[in-house]
Amino acid sequence: MQIYLPRKKEYLRKIYFSITLTVLFSHGSVFGKDLKNERFFISEARVSEKISRSTVLDVFKSQNNLVWIASVDGITIYDGHSVSQYKEWVDEDGISHQLNISKITETKSGVILLATYGSGLLAFDFRKKIIVPAQVKIPLDSSIAEKDISYIYVDSKGLLWLGMDSGLLTSIDVRTGFSERRAKLDGRISDIIESDLGTVYATSANGNLYTSTTKNDSSTFDLQSICGIRPSTLEVVHSTSSSTLLLGTRGDGLFSFNEQLNRCQNDAISNLHSETLAHSIVHEIAYDKSSEVLWIGTDRGLLRHSLTDSVWFNHDNSGLTNNEVVSLHQSGSGILWIGTYGGLNIGTHSFFERYTTTHYPELSSVVSIDGDNATGTWIATYNNLFREDLASNEYSSIKRLFPDLDTSSLGIMSIHVKDNCIYVGTRSKGLLKLDLLSRKISVYSTDSQPRLPSNSVSAILSKNSDTILVGTYGSGLAVIRRSDDHTKSIEVVDSSNGLVHNNVTAIFEKSDGGFLIGSEGGLQFFYLESRNFQNIDFSRRGKGFVKVAVLSVTEDTDGRIWIGTLRNGLFVIDRSVSSESLVAVPVVSISPIGNTVYALQPDEEGAVWASTSTGISRVTSDHSVRNFRYKHGLQSPDFEFGASHKSPSGIIYFGGSNGYNRFDPSTIDLNSEPPPVLLTGVNIAGEELALNSAVHKASLIELDYTDYYVTFEFSALDFIDPGNNLYRYKLDGFDPDWVSIGNRNTATYTNLPPGDYHFLVQAANSSGVWNFDGIRLSLGVNPPPWFSWWAWCLYGVLVALMIKHAKSTYDRQLIHKAALQWAADMELTADRALDDVQEQLEEQALLVETIHRFNVDRLQLVRECLTRHAAFLPAPLDEECLYSSQKRMDAMICLEHSLLYCHEELLANMHVYVNELGNRLSTRNDANQNVVLVNNVPERLIPARFALPVSIILHELLDNAFTHAFEPAPQGGIVIVKAEYGDSLSIVQTSIEVSDNGVGLPSAIRLDAPESEGLTTVLELSEKLGGTLSVTRDAGTKFTLIVPGPGQECLEEVSPEPGD
Repeated sequence: MQIYLPRKKEYLRKIYFSITLTVLFSHGSVFGKDLKNERFFISEARVSEKISRSTVLDVFKSQNNLVWIASVDGITIYDGHSVSQYKEWVDEDGISHQLNISKITETKSGVILLATYGSGLLAFDFRKKIIVPAQVKIPLDSSIAEKDISYIYVDSKGLLWLGMDSGLLTSIDVRTGFSERRAKLDGRISDIIESDLGTVYATSANGNLYTSTTKNDSSTFDLQSICGIRPSTLEVVHSTSSSTLLLGTRGDGLFSFNEQLNRCQNDAISNLHSETLAHSIVHEIAYDKSSEVLWIGTDRGLLRHSLTDSVWFNHDNSGLTNNEVVSLHQSGSGILWIGTYGGLNIGTHSFFERYTTTHYPELSSVVSIDGDNATGTWIATYNNLFREDLASNEYSSIKRLFPDLDTSSLGIMSIHVKDNCIYVGTRSKGLLKLDLLSRKISVYSTDSQPRLPSNSVSAILSKNSDTILVGTYGSGLAVIRRSDDHTKSIEVVDSSNGLVHNNVTAIFEKSDGGFLIGSEGGLQFFYLESRNFQNIDFSRRGKGFVKVAVLSVTEDTDGRIWIGTLRNGLFVIDRSVSSESLVAVPVVSISPIGNTVYALQPDEEGAVWASTSTGISRVTSDHSVRNFRYKHGLQSPDFEFGASHKSPSGIIYFGGSNGYNRFDPSTIDLNSEPPPVLLTGVNIAGEELALNSAVHKASLIELDYTDYYVTFEFSALDFIDPGNNLYRYKLDGFDPDWVSIGNRNTATYTNLPPGDYHFLVQAANSSGVWNFDGIRLSLGVNPPPWFSWWAWCLYGVLVALMIKHAKSTYDRQLIHKAALQWAADMELTADRALDDVQEQLEEQALLVETIHRFNVDRLQLVRECLTRHAAFLPAPLDEECLYSSQKRMDAMICLEHSLLYCHEELLANMHVYVNELGNRLSTRNDANQNVVLVNNVPERLIPARFALPVSIILHELLDNAFTHAFEPAPQGGIVIVKAEYGDSLSIVQTSIEVSDNGVGLPSAIRLDAPESEGLTTVLELSEKLGGTLSVTRDAGTKFTLIVPGPGQECLEEVSPEPGD
């Protein structure tokens, strides 16, 4: 049904509506409990589950920002990631002792001291990571022998105060170890503190109060008699002013004691909480100076008291794990450490107002939030719709205005508030219009006329009173046109008209009046009049474009369009870069936000706030990110898509499964301190590296070449949400860029080359605040011996020697090569010269051969002429003359055959001559003669001029022997020719013998009177040679010719074959 009211009554309608809402919602909240809108958030510390026994007796944060936790069975050291637990300590005799720690403190020099029952005063050795007796680390008076220490404290002057279980109290100068002051109180020392004026107060359980001023004045008060404190009940003392102390007891609450007036009374806080605190056990009192808040730990929970409020936190109304709060520690990082019987808790101050199911059970699953100045802010859960009253922080259901509305079955998906109307989009019942003035309900669904394309409505936006854009889940976009408060038409725009996906998730109107439609297929500009779409591309930084499911859209004050997506993070369209840009680029930051961005809202400073799958994030135009996690006070770690709102006053709302958060962005303190970063360990192949100092104090670490597997451990000491701290590291000199490792707190390197490096670590806390100074550790990797400096020096010498040797070898090779080249050139020259000589010799040999042939031919011709001449002589003279001439001509031919041309001289081989001559003579002899010629002439060359007469002499003598020395007989005979060329260097002579074993030379033949032509010729030639001829007639005939010459220098060994 639709309601129509005349426009002239609009003003009266608004007045009536405001009065009605005020009356309806002024009756108080429908539901609600204590701690509504509480901004102090308590949660269980991450380390709590790692403590073996859950009772935490003491918590202490040391100067190096490590957290020390004393429990009933030892001590736990926590760095935000890992824990080190010590349940025993070992004395110098090797005996193990159980750790029963009562208190932890630290000296000015950074020595951690542990007060124990049964083991006295102990200390922690950071270098060895063991617990040792305190005297190992600090000087200690030997008179301090008690083993049961109930309390320890280090004052502002550095004095160590020890309180014993026996009541003994003493102060020690840790520089000298001597005791400064001593006192004996009644009962166990239960607490030691120091006031702002430097006065030290110590209490005993039985009611004694000891004071020591800076002027060394001391006094003792009996509080049992002054305050009426029962024995064994005084637990803690706290200085609230220069003379007033707050005393906590076991079962009697708090007392206020004025030291100057010596007066005691029940404290006002105890009176304020008379039903609880007045009968509680007060375990601990801590004071936060920054916020002027007093924290009191009791057996009934934690009490926060300030000038403005006094609030109890317990297991039922907060995240406190146990109501027995036995220890408190206020650290400088804004964390209150709360030790209980049920583990360790942390308390932090939140920037956000929390409205959760803990205090408002009906705020379960907040799916949409919207509102305006006229109607206020409306919170939609899946099953109901509530109006928020900012003044009272109370809620009233929509059923107060619409009693007949069945909200439990609506299944609300979205709401939109405009013009005193609430448009409610449901999962299966279509769109409801709730007119807050007329109390009328209009329904748009698949059954109405005109009809809605789908009953599942996921997004709503009214451009004005006449046009409403409705996004459906499955059927695209519906444009509702109204006229005079009546529905005129409903036009469907879906995928057939260009919509990329029919599941519409977001509708947003830009500052210029344009529309953006988000769906599971992406984001598009929508032009209402033409019903056209323009697609927006989503870039993945060099990886092309990606298809995304859009969950939320907003616009910042500078006109940038921010888009939240499902599992693809946050994108932005910056029109200041390109006015025509239709490309959305991802927001990439060193502090990443959650992958799923459910809702977006801009603030007035140009940034946007996003609810994501990991919390709430603030993103600026330069993509710097500040993250807020569950432990910063969020309603839960996760949120609902589209559940956000920005009120006209600038208050931002984000809804989730456990309620919603509300905050003013202008009040958020973004100047958070970066977290300290500490090096917590260096391991070599799984074994801890032994150092000369504590690892967190190390500035230089040297590794050996055998340390091939090194792991560095580090931690960001921000304990609010350490599981979301971020790290990155770089080994300067090895890594080209920073290595981001998320929440992992180790870096491992293998086989580092020798050299000098710097290991750098940067870390961010869970909010994304980075410590860019971080850790800077000098790292040296020593080379192996064969790469050490002296080895390199030796290598240098060896290289120099090798270079020298190589140079020498090279020079020798060059010389050798040059020599070979020169020899080759010389050989080539010699070969060429030899070729020339050979050519000349060949020419000369050819000439000699020609002459030789010419001579042979000439002698042959002469021989033929003599033959013809003999033919004309009378017989027998012609035959005799012819025969004689032919024999001599044959001898000349034999000599010609034995001639050689050598060394530019004509030489003769007489051995060859004798052989050939003998052959010719043998053929002429009678066939019956069998004469053997023995040639003993050396095969040496003699000058032809000398050989010529000798050859004729040999011819005549041999011819005579062959012709006349032997008678025809079968036995034949022997002719021996022998020649000896003298070897004397001064007198050289030649001896030639021709002998035979024939009949002998007749005695009538005389050498001095020769009768034959042949003998005459021999004698004449002998005389010409200057020689002598002799004959011997015994057993044949032997002629001996001795002549001078031819000279030793003229004799040559025969090598070439004689010429023909």
